[in-house]
This record gives sequence, C-alpha cells and structure tokens, in this order.
Amino acid sequence: MTENNESTRKTWNKFAKPYAELFMELDWYNASYTHFCDLLKQKSSVLELACGPGNITRFLANYRPDLKLLATDSADEMLKQAVHIAPSATLMQLDCTAFPNIENKFDGILAGFLLPYLNQNQWLTLLQDCAKNLNPAGVVYFSAIEGNYSDSRNEWNSEKTDALFVHYYSEAYLLETLAQNGFKPLKTYRVAYEKSSGLCETHLVILARKT
Repeated sequence: MTENNESTRKTWNKFAKPYAELFMELDWYNASYTHFCDLLKQKSSVLELACGPGNITRFLANYRPDLKLLATDSADEMLKQAVHIAPSATLMQLDCTAFPNIENKFDGILAGFLLPYLNQNQWLTLLQDCAKNLNPAGVVYFSAIEGNYSDSRNEWNSEKTDALFVHYYSEAYLLETLAQNGFKPLKTYRVAYEKSSGLCETHLVILARKT
C-alpha cells in the first residue's frame, strides 16, 4: 500500500470491477506463475498478498489444486470479485502492512502487482516479514514496474478521476535487497505491457528462494 493506506483502499474498491475485466484473462504472466508453482512441493501452503479480483489466485488453484492458498487484499470489493473467481482459496481482508499479524508459516509467498504501490521503506519491511513467515527454502514471487525510483509519480486512470502513486524499481536494487534479506534470486522475467495510453512499460517479475 502507499503512504495513505485508507485513500488507496478506497481507490482500489472503486477499481475492483474494471481491474478484473482488464486483467482476468491476461496470460502474459502465466510462464512466471507456472515457474513459481513448479518450485513448490506437493500440498505447499501459499500466501498471496494483494490478490485483487483473484486472477492470479485462479491460475494457482487451477494449475496446482493441491496447494493450500490464502489470498489476501485490503480492498473488500476486490475480495468480493475473488470469492467467485477462486472459490477453493481461503480469502482474508488484510493490508500487507499488517502482514506480521499472520502467525502461519508458508512455503511460498506471492505478491503480483503490489510493489508499484509500496515505497522503498515498505518494500524492505515486506521483505523482512516474508523472511520471518517463510518455511526453510520457501519461495517468493514479486512483480514491479522497471524504472528509476526517482521517477515515481502519481498515475491517473483513463477518466482522470482517480490517481495512485506508482513507484518504479530497478532489477539491481530488487536483487540487492533480496540478497540482503536472505533470499537467493532464481529468475527474472520481463514482460512488455502496453497501457491504455499507448505507452509501453516493462514489468519485472523476480522469483527467489529463502536461503
């Protein structure tokens, strides 16, 4: 979440339905989701942070029905979408900044489309929380928008009615901070994403294992 969690939550509640329509059938990231799943043993426990309307949750549940999935999001309207999309997963309303409140240990933690809305301090705290809540040799999955952190800025929706502050991250910084927090990077994916404005940005997907 951004610095103003309540404001961000309200905005994501408004975006729940259009976000689901935009991303639900998108398959550009499926190779990285498959890779994440293939790194997990049978009946692994997986925590998904910022699950949104459940598009990734549905993929995980369909590809690996043996997984024990806990999907979380701070926006209740997103969870209302997800409960229909991924009925086999356990859903919980949770802001990622309240992650330490979860006492369970997990074999995998996945956060797709969360890092753009976290500043560097929040990212580092999230990494520390993941390290604490992962079982030995646990796997993490993070995606981010590639760019210079100094270029982070407000981005408006197509109707110019709402804006969210978006943070950009370099691969070098993410790999360095992962290593500093006890993770061994396994693979980086790059996905070219064309926005509704016609501009193209690069999404980074990084998989790593707890050492």
